[in-house]
Amino acid sequence: MENNNSGRQLRFSAASGSLAFAIAAASTPVSAQTGDDAASVRRRSMQSGKNKCFAAIAALACSSASPFGHAQGAEASAGSPSSTGTPILEEVVVSALRRGEATALMDTPLAVSSMSGVQLEAEGITSVMDALRFSPGVSALDVGAQGSAVAIRGVSGTVGDATIGYYLDDLPFTRVGQNVSPDLNPYDLDRIEVLRGPQGTIFGAGSVGGTVRILTKDPVLNELSGKGTAAYSETSSGSNGNRFAGAVNIPLVDDTLAVRLVASQTNAPGYIDRPLLGIKDYNEDEDTQYRAKLLFRPNDAWTLKASAWHTENDSYNVAATEDFEMNTAWLQTDPATFTPDFTVPPIPAPPEWAIALNETDIYNVYLERTGDSVLFSFSSSFLENTSFQTYDFIPVAGLSLDFENETTAHEFRLASLGSGPFSWNAGVIYLDMEMTRGGTTTFFLSPAGTEFPIETDRARQTSEQWAVYGEGAYALSDTWELTLGGRFVTDDREITDLAPAVVAGLEAAGIPVTRSESFDQFTGKVNLAYRPSDFSMFYAQISQGFRAGPPNSGAAILQSTADGFDIPVIAAPDEMVSYELGAKMTLLDGDLLLEAALYRWDWEDILTLLSYVTNAGTFQGYTANAAEARGQGIDVGITYAGIEGLTLSFSGNFGENEYLEDLPEAGIVDGDPFVLAPDVTWTATAAYRIPVGRYQGVVLLNASYLDERTDYSIGFSNTSDETTLVNGRIGIERNSWGLFLTGENLLDEDGSLGQLAAGAQFGLPQNRYRPRTIGIEFNLSFE
Repeated sequence: MENNNSGRQLRFSAASGSLAFAIAAASTPVSAQTGDDAASVRRRSMQSGKNKCFAAIAALACSSASPFGHAQGAEASAGSPSSTGTPILEEVVVSALRRGEATALMDTPLAVSSMSGVQLEAEGITSVMDALRFSPGVSALDVGAQGSAVAIRGVSGTVGDATIGYYLDDLPFTRVGQNVSPDLNPYDLDRIEVLRGPQGTIFGAGSVGGTVRILTKDPVLNELSGKGTAAYSETSSGSNGNRFAGAVNIPLVDDTLAVRLVASQTNAPGYIDRPLLGIKDYNEDEDTQYRAKLLFRPNDAWTLKASAWHTENDSYNVAATEDFEMNTAWLQTDPATFTPDFTVPPIPAPPEWAIALNETDIYNVYLERTGDSVLFSFSSSFLENTSFQTYDFIPVAGLSLDFENETTAHEFRLASLGSGPFSWNAGVIYLDMEMTRGGTTTFFLSPAGTEFPIETDRARQTSEQWAVYGEGAYALSDTWELTLGGRFVTDDREITDLAPAVVAGLEAAGIPVTRSESFDQFTGKVNLAYRPSDFSMFYAQISQGFRAGPPNSGAAILQSTADGFDIPVIAAPDEMVSYELGAKMTLLDGDLLLEAALYRWDWEDILTLLSYVTNAGTFQGYTANAAEARGQGIDVGITYAGIEGLTLSFSGNFGENEYLEDLPEAGIVDGDPFVLAPDVTWTATAAYRIPVGRYQGVVLLNASYLDERTDYSIGFSNTSDETTLVNGRIGIERNSWGLFLTGENLLDEDGSLGQLAAGAQFGLPQNRYRPRTIGIEFNLSFE
């Protein structure tokens, strides 16, 4: 069910974040096994052939940071103790199809990965963006310090809305005109699901390349339990950091009402210096998060959930030289001529000019009624987000940006329940987004470096969307299943300029201060699944995605009008079609689990940042539909557990993503790699669990490879290095506690992770991993 954590579902947390394989226990999901049709009998028989591999994977899932001794299902307590016996085998289920019941991952005909909260804590993952690298073909680039631009299978973007859907429970973390997603602490999550490829039918606009779903744990009725984590770390040639997190589950009314509370505080080590100011290790990020979730279940038919999530973080830009230094300085400005004054020394930029102060509040109410054959649900969500960002890479001035975002989302959904050859879901969604942005350029007047701020941009953008969607799956036989889906959306977009100088210029030129455009779009999906045996599934899929176009700023329209150069008031949507062939299977009596997907995507009218030369000889940027691109490749996932106590896993994406035409206005040539798209990514994990006297010994090692990525501007491009990140954990656990030695970036990888070309051409250094960081972590739980 969309009720992510139904107690009727069994879960199994797989070893590798790259894939989680499932025992397909029935043709209908586990919560709907009401009969013994042939297909359900066939799929339930799969369990006997997989127990060996799943036992080893389950051991890995509970092998490290988590104090839990077994992979937990949805109704797991906040602090389940470890066990030194045989792990409990549980089935990985996902709600990626958004049908009446969750489906076994192995029986879901999509390219989808699932990482359980238990697994995230077991591997010591403290960042959602770090977790995403375990999914094939997923990468993220820090954009300033306000968040990350996520790419899946090479689908990424630097302008307009995000290309990847990003959901917090039922709320789309969508901010009009912004293509970055927040990095969150994944402590005490239920799971993270990553759907690869366009998801325009079920998840709508913005899910061009795929969708990330961050699903929180539900409270557990009738159980008082809790857990906590304390960690300390030191970074090579840097400072120290600490992390505290805790969760408690409190029953309030027997069988009816419970609440779950989660809190975390992270103080990350600094490692970047500002030698011009004699400041060391200044980038000590701080992150605070609080989360509460209430569950009210008066009877078996009705469920009500209400949740709130508050986050605050002070995050520094991680750009630095290979020596982890930042030496930016501003030329002072002659107040008489307003040109650089070379007769006075430059002003070194202080750290407060390379930071983002972000704050987010999220509220959600979810109501569900389960009938005999239909599930009804209604979800209402509200997001409020503010971000203040400063940048010091412009040689003559400091730049500050401020954003205020509000998103309201309501969804009404119906889905079928029970067995039978036909299953379906349908819904209506209303999404209202508003973003107010501002930009200020601060010059430093000679001779004293007096700050002189000028507001260069302020505008309000809105988007109001209505969408209807539906998807139906029909079992043509015991082995074949056909799924058809579609979604129709109407999107009204508007921009109003607010900066006084820009407003005056628009009015003088007879250009409306408020400009709007409406889009109507249909996206479809066809999926054919074939299950020839108990141990294999194959599928073919064609799916579509689109992204609504952003408006151009009033300043850009004024300049282009004066130059006689035509730019769009609001760009049109871009559109993608994806073709995919996938397979999932088990071999070697269940010791070897395999997943692979061949894909190709064709993307047209891509929203692209272009520039032209003004009559004054300067460059003016604007956004337009101006590119075509193609990506093709293969996702691969392998898990082997044929040696007692040892589990090996590998996930990777090997592809080619390129432009199909010349774009001189963007500095792109036909055949160039697609913007910020790595051709190769992979992650390999080895975990070993062995009894040590009365304790369980745990060793975990993983390595992640990221290929080079390129961004473009006129006459300039910036390409990152190939990088490999190696992390490890070793420790012991017993019953309700665990103690671990942790290592991040053990090989001290210092290669470039990339940088936006707009910053790099001004000399902004590359983003880099944190240097080698060694820490200790203690976990405790009770119930």
